[in-house]
Amino acid sequence: MTATTNTLGFHSHDHASCITDCVGQVDRLCQAQGLQFTPVRRRVLEILLEGAYDILDVLRAEGLDRSRRWYIARWIF
Repeated sequence: MTATTNTLGFHSHDHASCITDCVGQVDRLCQAQGLQFTPVRRRVLEILLEGAYDILDVLRAEGLDRSRRWYIARWIF
């Protein structure tokens, strides 16, 4: 095993940078298509990319839970 890989065999990288890049791309696509990429939608995407499984708990903890479960599910699916 080389110094540039971890025990799982993946190369080390800046995952935060990947998240920032992805969110930026989505933001640009939404603007180009006239779609709303609201702060809550942005945060949900960030949470998903971070690997969190309970989106509503994270949003609630951050004071962003202004919606109900069906709204989140409807937006994602």
